[in-house]
Amino acid sequence: MNRSVFATVLMGLVVVLAGCSGGVTDNTTTTAGAGNDVTTTTQTTALGEPYTASGDELDATTLAAAHEAALKNAGSFTNQLNISVDTTNGTLDLNATTRANLNDGTASQTNLLAFEEFRFESTVYTAGSSSYERTYFQSNDSEYTEYRQGSEPYSNIEEAEPVDVNDAMQIDIVTDTVDGADWTQVGVEQFDGVSVTRYEAKGVESFKDLREDIDPASNQTITNAEAVLLVDENGIARFIEIRFEVEDDDVSGTIYLISKVTDVGSTTVAEPDWLDRAKQS
Repeated sequence: MNRSVFATVLMGLVVVLAGCSGGVTDNTTTTAGAGNDVTTTTQTTALGEPYTASGDELDATTLAAAHEAALKNAGSFTNQLNISVDTTNGTLDLNATTRANLNDGTASQTNLLAFEEFRFESTVYTAGSSSYERTYFQSNDSEYTEYRQGSEPYSNIEEAEPVDVNDAMQIDIVTDTVDGADWTQVGVEQFDGVSVTRYEAKGVESFKDLREDIDPASNQTITNAEAVLLVDENGIARFIEIRFEVEDDDVSGTIYLISKVTDVGSTTVAEPDWLDRAKQS
């Protein structure tokens, strides 16, 4: 199993368990899935047939290929990725929101890292062969905003780089998530106005090789692990949530990885209000 997804979230937990003393300000709303029922939109269409027959295993390679093909065929999508580490010592949040319209070649991506007094936010807007970026940094003793622009072939390291739309499809996360757990099909429900099949994995024993991601020399113990996967009829992994509960000596923590795909086929990308400023950079 490719352990990049699990290793990434567990590494974040190590940082917070090591002794952060403050919280993080974050404006991202997290939808619970593994611990509670997923919040779904009002039903607008009839529930469809399950993505797989009951009892059939999910195949990571097949689902990842279907997920990628369906998003490209739809022409546009929005992806929200959140990694949240919540412990008795503090909270860390990493967020990325990408809006992509493949039909007109526009895309935007905002990445946010906030930890105690530190805040870093980067927003990139790509239109055709040109890209523009605004970077905001804040700490306890400094604050600044910078702008950059870039264009094909993006050969200058100082230029703004384009939004990587393929990366925003989260193919690796889909592959690793499906391959990394033993899934049980629960039923069919609604998410973002479409019919989806719900799969769940519960208990540490349901996650293949999960313990390999914990450093044997550490005192960390995974006390619980749960995950939810929602797949629509075209194979798009509309919602993924992975939740681990970990203990390290006297400190306990919960770590979430959540990926949501919404507005498939209806996403539009607006020009940012700082575009003219970036063009002058």
